[in-house]
Amino acid sequence: MEEGVEATYRLVTDPALDDVSGRFYNGLKEARADAQAYDPDARARLRDLSEQLTSP
Repeated sequence: MEEGVEATYRLVTDPALDDVSGRFYNGLKEARADAQAYDPDARARLRDLSEQLTSP
């Protein structure tokens, strides 16, 4: 739990990260997300499913 709080706090308060956007972090270290995150077809399926599940 402490590591999660520390990582989130750093992302919010670290001036070195002020202009950083669209990056993935695993704890305190920049990392690559799961391969599906970079797959346009998987992203489209997730978007469609999310819209179906959240639409009234």
